[in-house]
Amino acid sequence: MVKRVATAILVLVLVVGGFIVFRNLTRVSPEDLVQEAVRNTVLAHSYRYSAASRIVNGTKVQFLSRVEGEKGNKDRIHVKGRVLDVDMEVFQIGNTTYNKDPFSHRWFVSENNYVFKQQLFMTEMDPLANFDFSKVATARYGRAEKVNGRKCMAIDVVPQVENKYLTLLWKDFAYTMWIDSRDHVLRKGLIKARSKNNPKFSLVISAEFKDFNKEIPVKPPRI
Repeated sequence: MVKRVATAILVLVLVVGGFIVFRNLTRVSPEDLVQEAVRNTVLAHSYRYSAASRIVNGTKVQFLSRVEGEKGNKDRIHVKGRVLDVDMEVFQIGNTTYNKDPFSHRWFVSENNYVFKQQLFMTEMDPLANFDFSKVATARYGRAEKVNGRKCMAIDVVPQVENKYLTLLWKDFAYTMWIDSRDHVLRKGLIKARSKNNPKFSLVISAEFKDFNKEIPVKPPRI
C-alpha cells in the first residue's frame, strides 16, 4: 500500500513538473524562443556535438556525413568523422588549419586559412550553419522531452533558410528543434527537406549539442 502511494505521488510530481515547464516556456512565443535558442547556441564559448546528414529515397539511405566535433575557446575547433565515405579529421586553431590526409595519415598545415567559413564546410562540418534563418515563418510547440538528461521543449519550425548551399538543391524545409527549458540553447535538431530536382529524394540532417560553456581543451595535433 505504501509503495502504491509513493508511486502515485511520484507520477503526480512528474506530471505537475512537466506542466510547469511547459507553462513557463509557452509564455514566450515559439518564434521568439527559436531565435533566442539559436543566438544563445552560436554565442556559447564552447560545446561538443555530433551530426549526420543523409539522403533518403524510399527505404534506401545514403549517408553524406557522420561527424563528431568540439569547439573550445578562442577559435579552437576539432572535427572527426566521415564525409562522402572518406575519413576526415580537421583542427582549426585560430587561422591555422590542420587537415589529416585520409590515405597517408599525414597532417597538412595551412596558415591564414579558416576552413569552417567556407560554405561547404559550414554545412557538413559545422551543424549550427544549418540553423541560420533569415526568418521563422511558423513555429509550433510540441511536447516536453528529455535530451541527454536535459528537459527540453520540442518545437516544429518552418523557417526561411539562409544557408545558400542547402537551398541550392533542396526545398520545403521542416525543422524540429529541442530547446533546453532552462538554458534556452539548442540541444537537438532534426531537419528534413525535399529535392528540387526529384521529389523522391529527401535530405535528413540530425544534430545534438552538449557540454555548453565547459572547459574543452582543443590542442593542435603533433606533426
